[in-house]
Amino acid sequence: MKLDLTEIANQFKINMDYTQNLKKRLQETELAYLSALEISQFKSEYLGKIAHELRSPISTLVSLHQLIISDLCDSREEEREFIEEAYEYAQKLIGLIDQVVQISQIESGRIELNLQPLSLKEILAEVYNRTYLQVANRNLNLEISKVNEDLSVMGDEKKLVQALVTLIDAIVSKATVGGIIITVSNSSGSNLLSLNIDTPLTLKVWQELTLQKTLTKDDVRQKLAPPQFSLDMKMTLAKNLLEIMGGQLKLQELSSQVPANYLTRLQCLLPLHSVSAETQ
Repeated sequence: MKLDLTEIANQFKINMDYTQNLKKRLQETELAYLSALEISQFKSEYLGKIAHELRSPISTLVSLHQLIISDLCDSREEEREFIEEAYEYAQKLIGLIDQVVQISQIESGRIELNLQPLSLKEILAEVYNRTYLQVANRNLNLEISKVNEDLSVMGDEKKLVQALVTLIDAIVSKATVGGIIITVSNSSGSNLLSLNIDTPLTLKVWQELTLQKTLTKDDVRQKLAPPQFSLDMKMTLAKNLLEIMGGQLKLQELSSQVPANYLTRLQCLLPLHSVSAETQ
């Protein structure tokens, strides 16, 4: 029987192509699995972090009600005062939960971002107007370097302002002296603009979590502190908002060449808007 070498060669090529195709699909399946596993782990850690953040203020709210239920109030007026405090505290807690839910809805596509060219000068002016009183009340300084009129970035105006205000709030919640300085830099050839927020906080402070203790009656009488997310959670919320808009958030330890009162830098990388790119 005579062998048809051409047919054998063709069959061998078909088998090789099939093997290569199968190998490629296996690699794609493996990458998809690892990606899904990474996302699952991130979601699990994120949910755990949120549960931890909300546990403390909810415990505080429970403590307020326990004071009333246990008849530890000296009068009906004091009991009513505790109820009013609990109501206000609950309203602020709902506000914290709404922030998390809103970001979750954006990530899942249920809320669309209104991405458009934004004047960076106007964005920073809005951030300054919304934070300078809070900064001044802590005896801190807030300085924003001069920004070119024509410099614009891509983003959702409300969400970008929210992310930057959250970062300023995070700094103010921990800083006791010094100030905050915001500068802008742009590497040639890069489509990302760097918004640098220099802070008086050490790297160690950023890595610590803020925990609230269970309130006693004396604590309540000294006025309740409003519920708020820890430094870590505020960073996570701001980071998620920036990444949804195509940006990034990085934490850097500043070198000794920088003035001593600025120890760390929050680097917000924002997508630049260019007219030429839009035309193309």
